[in-house]
This record gives sequence, structure tokens and C-alpha cells, in this order.
Amino acid sequence: MIVLDKPSPPTNLGVEDVFAENCTLTWTDPDDDGGAPVTGYVIAIKEYNDYSWKTLPGVVIDTLHIVKGLQNGNKYKFRVRAKNIYGVSDPVETAAYIRAADPFGRHSPSID
Repeated sequence: MIVLDKPSPPTNLGVEDVFAENCTLTWTDPDDDGGAPVTGYVIAIKEYNDYSWKTLPGVVIDTLHIVKGLQNGNKYKFRVRAKNIYGVSDPVETAAYIRAADPFGRHSPSID
């Protein structure tokens, strides 16, 4: 018997190339597609000390996405859910908050 359902969560969610205003999320396809092809991914973001997740607009087709609009110095967590014609998976979530910051050490001029 074939069971048709929403996919399992994506796996191996990682955050790369973190900058002051953006970062890159990467993940791998879910282990189980629920019996139907995965049609995209839904991404949500949560800022440190915020109680709610905000879903980013649109559905991402690839397993890599550049999240734009971060605020320099703020901390963020991310969730990714897989989607097929039967529904949306449970999320995979980043383990820790990441701080949006320039990795190359550029600093604002100090004011004495």
C-alpha cells in the first residue's frame, strides 16, 4: 500500500556567508517526499527575543536561498519546510541564533 502525505522535514540546514544584511541558507531534500515530488520550500525567520516566526514571501525551488533584509548586529534563527501537493512538512530549524555582522571586520568610525 502506498501512503500519500506531506514530505518529511528537509535535512542538514546550515547558515553560510553571514553578512550584516544577508546570509545564505542551505539544506538537503527530505528523506521522504511523501509519495509526491517536493515542489518547493517555505522559509521562516525569527529574531532573538521575538516570539513569532515570520514566513518569507514565496516558495523557494532550490536547496539554497539568500535571506536579505537582516539588520546588522541582530540575531536570527531560521526554519525550512518542504512542500508537496499533499502539504507542508514539519520544520527543520537552525540549532543556534546567528548574528548578522560583517565577517571582514569593517568597523564604524569610533566616536570619543
